[in-house]
Amino acid sequence: MLILQSIDRTDRGVPVSGSLIHVLSPDVEPSVLGEKILLVCASPAKTVPHDLPMDVALRPLFEAAGVSSWTAFMRGARDLSISVEEDLIWFLPSTNLGQGGGFAGDLDHWRSADARDPADVGRVALESLAESD
Repeated sequence: MLILQSIDRTDRGVPVSGSLIHVLSPDVEPSVLGEKILLVCASPAKTVPHDLPMDVALRPLFEAAGVSSWTAFMRGARDLSISVEEDLIWFLPSTNLGQGGGFAGDLDHWRSADARDPADVGRVALESLAESD
């Protein structure tokens, strides 16, 4: 399964798991994936309390993944950071560092896609995700 999730910010500016989540099949058509990525990227970040407990902040992500803990989520999870810069969407594959480490971006493998072309966005996202481990 592919989970696309927005990023919200605490009232102190710290990025946290967002409330907008899309769950897609791993064999999704690139154009459909690209459309969903563009929707998530266009969604405004919500502001949440800085002292929000992690289990509360992560609950929507765990529910989407069908797990109940960070340990279960991290087993086999892959991560792809996405950022927007004018007409480009940038993708950064990550390495799974395990339950205590989270994810580390692989700075040697940035890829970009034309933000005006959902099929290109989806294709490059899938290629980048294949480089994550």
